[in-house]
Amino acid sequence: MTSSFTRMTRREFLKLTGAGLLGLGLSACGARASSIKAGAASGARELKILQQVHFVPAYDEWFDKDFVPRWAQANNATVTVDHMPFADLFPRTVSEVVNQVGHDLIGLATPPAALEADVADLSDLAQELEAKAGAITPFVKNCIYNPKTKKYFAISDHWVVLVTHWRKDLWEKATAGSAPNTWEDLLKTGIKLKSAGAPLGLGLSSELDSTIYLNALLMCYGGSIQDESGKVTINSPQTVQAIKMATDLFNKACPSEVLGWSASSNNQFMLAGKCSLVLNAVSVLRTAEKNDPEMAVNLYLSKIPAGPARQLAPANLVNSYIVPNFSPQIDLAKQFLHDLILDYKTAFQKSELYNMPSFPGLVPDLAQAMQGDPKSTPPGKYAFLAEAAQWCTNLGYPGPANAAINDVTDAYIIPRMFALAALGDMKAEDAAAWAEREIQIIFNRWKLKGLI
Repeated sequence: MTSSFTRMTRREFLKLTGAGLLGLGLSACGARASSIKAGAASGARELKILQQVHFVPAYDEWFDKDFVPRWAQANNATVTVDHMPFADLFPRTVSEVVNQVGHDLIGLATPPAALEADVADLSDLAQELEAKAGAITPFVKNCIYNPKTKKYFAISDHWVVLVTHWRKDLWEKATAGSAPNTWEDLLKTGIKLKSAGAPLGLGLSSELDSTIYLNALLMCYGGSIQDESGKVTINSPQTVQAIKMATDLFNKACPSEVLGWSASSNNQFMLAGKCSLVLNAVSVLRTAEKNDPEMAVNLYLSKIPAGPARQLAPANLVNSYIVPNFSPQIDLAKQFLHDLILDYKTAFQKSELYNMPSFPGLVPDLAQAMQGDPKSTPPGKYAFLAEAAQWCTNLGYPGPANAAINDVTDAYIIPRMFALAALGDMKAEDAAAWAEREIQIIFNRWKLKGLI
């Protein structure tokens, strides 16, 4: 199969990625990527790895200074690891694919189905890992396996739970003791909290966290981008209901600046004491535990709010490693992934419970670790996360996170749909119809390419 990316013109590529992100590891906000190198004797095989700067610094400390050097020595290899901010990863990856040169192993924080034609088939590795570690989490498989082509285009080591962070002190003062259990709770109490100067921190902009939150709201109300067979289903009464709820939340319970948020804004908003609730990974609470213990005591976690249809949310991230076809070290890259994933109990611990194992059989005492986390005040805050796979899923549910879902996500069609109604530019029904037209174009294109 010929890749759509390797045929891309320079003009098309710049339009896709943004010319400013093609430099040497510079993020959109100016932060420079980090790089480490660990090696054996001269003449050893060389493996080049690219992945994001982890949101829990202790994980990168372990990965760079412990796991990688030990692995390099054991495998007579020289390993270079380049870390880049999340926003830079996909543009950099596409740049390497277009130019057919770069890293041998790339870890992406979102499922890379659109790159299927440009990467090695990792089905043999997936089968070997399942034989040794047990079954992969089903929704994670939906992010890295194409049921049409029968190809594992990526392997996932971990995924990240989307949870509700809420200020227990503020919330209970406004509600006489209740918690944010449903979306109706968020609206009802959010109105009170906004008037008291502690609004909800729910993004409504073209960035990943807003996308994840709004997909969760859509799912909870029974809406979906596609069905199990890949038919576009976004224009539905359930989607209209979800849009109306998001419109009320934005206009009645959130500050206007959520329209311009970046992926880190809700973290910053909560940690600065400016809001009462955000939806994000546990890194928000982990940061508070380190930097503001007083806030951490009052910062609680719970599942995604329940909707009229279900209580379900996409994972905040599904970390997915790809091996580009141009790599001269495909077998060595597979060996690295094999060894990293089979050591995942250590990786899970070093991530401070952030990295949920994609192969859960490798961390059989996960529930005990969550229950007994030593930093939790009061004890047991993280315990409910042991069952998070029951209420987390993939983008594109109930279908897989296919190449079309990749494009829908990257084009931010879902947050744009919600914003059109929330700002009064369209009625909810018209916004859903607009999204249907945009999404159908994307699905038609990928069907012609034979990937969905």
